[in-house]
Amino acid sequence: MFNNNLINLKQAIKEKARQLGFILAGVTPSKPLENFNIFQDWINKNYHGEMKYLETERNLTRRADPKQILPECKSILVLAIPYPLVSDGRVGGVDKNQHNLKENKPPYRD
Repeated sequence: MFNNNLINLKQAIKEKARQLGFILAGVTPSKPLENFNIFQDWINKNYHGEMKYLETERNLTRRADPKQILPECKSILVLAIPYPLVSDGRVGGVDKNQHNLKENKPPYRD
């Protein structure tokens, strides 16, 4: 009975998220991340750019284990919403150079 209630609650949360405009919704247990090494490698390669707060020990510890932030948390709700297109077709106002970098072109200059 408890398991069915939990499944129903997850379904209700996902449905409400869709109604609110989220394209993805999920519920995951609050436990240490199994693939944290992927994020750590991303940081080590400096892919986080100017977001230096991501490399702090405090931030890394909290990202590795959600219970460092909320010790009594049992589950985490994860939501995704698309960035809106801006008038010139770029997603979310992404810098013009992003496309040039992907195509190995020199940066755009005004």
